[in-house]
Amino acid sequence: MGSSQEVNLISLSRTIRISTKSASVDTPALFPVHNAGFRGRGNTPHYWEQIPDLPHMMLNAAFLARTSHFEDFRRLGVRAYFGVPGAVFLDSGGLQTRTRGLALDALKILRIQEELGADIGTALDMPVLGTDREWGPRYRRFLRTNAANVLRCLGKRNTGMLLFGVAHGNSPTAVRNFITYVRRKGDPDGFALGGLVFKRSNVKAFVDLILAARQAAGDLPLHVLGVAGPNYVPLLVFLGVDTFDSSSSVICGGYRHYFAPDRGSVEFSSFEGLSYLPCVCPVCSVRTASEVHAKRDLVSMHNLWHLASELRRLRWEIATGDVPSYLESRFSRNPLLKRAFLYARQKMRGL
Repeated sequence: MGSSQEVNLISLSRTIRISTKSASVDTPALFPVHNAGFRGRGNTPHYWEQIPDLPHMMLNAAFLARTSHFEDFRRLGVRAYFGVPGAVFLDSGGLQTRTRGLALDALKILRIQEELGADIGTALDMPVLGTDREWGPRYRRFLRTNAANVLRCLGKRNTGMLLFGVAHGNSPTAVRNFITYVRRKGDPDGFALGGLVFKRSNVKAFVDLILAARQAAGDLPLHVLGVAGPNYVPLLVFLGVDTFDSSSSVICGGYRHYFAPDRGSVEFSSFEGLSYLPCVCPVCSVRTASEVHAKRDLVSMHNLWHLASELRRLRWEIATGDVPSYLESRFSRNPLLKRAFLYARQKMRGL
């Protein structure tokens, strides 16, 4: 990891440069989740060819290994296969061990990530879901397995791929203990925090878990898995998260949900009777509302442009030292995120 860093003293927001074997990642950075599909191309528009601020990609290693194009991915490397100029982050696919009952092996997943040419990978994790009883036998087993997998993989790496450990837990103590233990026993390149998708509406839990991970990780990069919608990105950055991934742009595009300035995701019915949309991105500036609405890829591309604009604004706010003021205005129309921001600000005063 590179050493370039600026820290906003008013909040935990910061900019760092993560140096991978293929490309540098200047944070805060989004890794859009690419839906490769079983036929190898998927339905994700080629955003990296049009949006300079989004050169990176997130893919699922366990899924890629089950497609008919796995040998092509391995022969070319996923970065060359898709023509991505930035870094490729390959998640282990650990969530599928819980949601689909897949039996995955940590070292096999590590080898798949390396063979596919990942710039960043995660050690195989056993996610802890919100329904798991805290400190019950299965809960403790999942936490022990996650720590063992990280340390096992750290000792077996064969390439220059950065390896992140994935922290899980339904309490800040569990997250803090996991990260502290792994840092004491091994040398991870960063950490990812999982399971937050299921905790987004629980303001205190969401904030407390991220703050625990940020504190325990120290200067190491912190990634949040699966949460990077238009309203959550500013909060993540405020809490000190460096990178994040999400498939929300494309999923919302399929449902014709439009990322509107300062309002998050809205249905196109909100623009009924209007000829043009409230955005001047390359998608919206030359098309009517009905033309954008007609094509899923156009809505998806607008959504990605919107997130790129949000990231650029946040970098500017970090540089000027005024992230909290921006978030006060940004969340004025969103009661849930406003509560989360106010709670986070209160918690950070005590750090």
